[in-house]
Amino acid sequence: MGEFQEPWYKRPDTNPNEPQDVDRAKQSELMIRFLSSTKNINGFENKSFKDILQNEEGKRIFINNLTLEQFENLLAGVNGILRNKNKDDWKLDGDNVALKGFVANAYPPNFKDKRELLEKTLLTAQKMNNGKRSLQDIALLLSSMINEIHAFGDGNGRTSRLVYHIIAESNDTLDKNKIVELLSSDGRYEIDIDPGHINVKILDLMENEVLADKKMRLNIDFRDYDDIEYNDELTEEEVILFSEGLEDDNSIMQLALYELIKHKVDKEKYLISYAEYPSSLYIKLKELIEHTSAAEFRQIIGNYWQLKKHHAELLIDIIASPDKKIYQIEEDGQKMSLKEYYEFNLDNNFMLNKNFNKNL
Repeated sequence: MGEFQEPWYKRPDTNPNEPQDVDRAKQSELMIRFLSSTKNINGFENKSFKDILQNEEGKRIFINNLTLEQFENLLAGVNGILRNKNKDDWKLDGDNVALKGFVANAYPPNFKDKRELLEKTLLTAQKMNNGKRSLQDIALLLSSMINEIHAFGDGNGRTSRLVYHIIAESNDTLDKNKIVELLSSDGRYEIDIDPGHINVKILDLMENEVLADKKMRLNIDFRDYDDIEYNDELTEEEVILFSEGLEDDNSIMQLALYELIKHKVDKEKYLISYAEYPSSLYIKLKELIEHTSAAEFRQIIGNYWQLKKHHAELLIDIIASPDKKIYQIEEDGQKMSLKEYYEFNLDNNFMLNKNFNKNL
């Protein structure tokens, strides 16, 4: 745990070295040509898009026969074309990526966990497929996880939209106009499977798991935060990484802090509750950090990455196993599963985007 990654402030939302001025029509033609003859992808030689995905049965056979290597190669090929990359550069390259979303800022899982999460996504999609779940549900899983994992340095949203369209909507022909639309800067107005629309509910689940011994809401007491004296053994980049996590990914970082505290003999020393906020438990941040060794500090960072991975795993399970008791909620007097809540928010966001786009 605690493998170091470059600080988030150094991670671009998009790669500045990649051309941002793209001829979307030309790009769409290349994508259709690529998908129509997938001979450039290892494992798909001499198979056409029509042969593989001509109907629901073909799509289901295709999904079940996919290996992890083929799945990665397919995603990398689609993403590589979207980013105008040379074939030799088609690969998972999302090792230094952060994202600023329309719903919230977020950071994807540690790069070393991304391949394992892609494998879990594929295996779950195949299990859903064997259980005769709808192609729309399978597309929801795949598209959500492409965005959640962020396996690529750029173009994850466009890759996600195209995969959803191919699995859930397309037939034996690829509509060039639809592909142009999806790949345009306004493509999110057509399809936007953004996991940010269920993030709050996943964080609630995680907080309930971590605070199983205390039925309270977790918060951080930031008093004297700017005066914290960090352990001299820590590097500047480690401190910056932690500080950025507190600022932009606070809900996960505070759980990472509590994971350390709850195993301490004197844990009550670092926790406080206030009479005016009886349902909240506060972490005394300055007290904790100034009494934390370098090894413990790095454990906090390790806890953070483990929790980010768990966040992604919960999203997979929410879509794959919507009937689990733990995933049943009541929202505005209506009982629903977390999957239904997610789909409702996605649909609502789609309509808001449509109306907004019409008024531009």
